[in-house]
Amino acid sequence: MTLLGADVDQLDNLSRLFQTESQKIAASMQAINSQVHSVWWHGQDADRFRCDWDGRFRSQLSNIVTQLEDEARNATRQAAEQRNASSH
Repeated sequence: MTLLGADVDQLDNLSRLFQTESQKIAASMQAINSQVHSVWWHGQDADRFRCDWDGRFRSQLSNIVTQLEDEARNATRQAAEQRNASSH
């Protein structure tokens, strides 16, 4: 017999972990952005780095934040569905 389902407490923990880590990444992203745009640094290297930060790096981190938040909601939904199925 195959068992299907999930440990809802573990899913809840996973959801909280995803949410916590997404918040940490978002906070780091804001701190880095602030420093990148306020540090006294001039020249081609500075311009190139700021361009990369604004164009690629920040966007990639933002995507990770969004994906973690989405998966947090998904884990919460899955736990709720499992609880509902188990109660019937």
